[in-house]
Amino acid sequence: MGLIYCFLDVEVDGPAPGTNSMLALGIAAFDEEERELDAFEINLETLEGAAGAENVLEWWRTQPEAWAHIRRDTVPPAVGMARCLHWLESLGSDLVLAAHPLLLDGLWLDWYFRKFCNVAVFAGPFDVRCPFVGAGLDVPSYVQAALNSAYFTARPDYPPELQGGAAHTHRPLDDARGHAALYFAARRRVRAAHR
Repeated sequence: MGLIYCFLDVEVDGPAPGTNSMLALGIAAFDEEERELDAFEINLETLEGAAGAENVLEWWRTQPEAWAHIRRDTVPPAVGMARCLHWLESLGSDLVLAAHPLLLDGLWLDWYFRKFCNVAVFAGPFDVRCPFVGAGLDVPSYVQAALNSAYFTARPDYPPELQGGAAHTHRPLDDARGHAALYFAARRRVRAAHR
């Protein structure tokens, strides 16, 4: 079947897993021909004993539609992460985790999977099992290389033709699909340059 790219986006209420909470996650799964195979989105209850960071909560107050979306129909984190793992495993093998950026979103997914499912995203050879293969795909790093750009020190304004009309709404599944559009557009550009 080939690789399945799992584009992840998480929404959180602060910078630190455990101290703060992951509020929602979305994953859009694509095959190597850029076809969306399936998608998953879930909203999570906050962690017991955790609190949102005031500066992040203040920012969320500027995003009322997205906030309403991610606080609707929340489930306990243990339930949500078990559903997410089951969905990932139903896709098959050779799953590649991709995110924008991988370090942020992947870290949150890893922390939640370890806590609630005894599964890792960033797994070593002697670690617990991992649903993904390889080191994962950091979308901004790939785009930076594809465009032959200087190192991104902040989120760049990508050329519109690379964004595929995807709006960044802070709804996890919308943003995951937007990251997929960006990656595949950059990959097409690289492949065209090497023909």
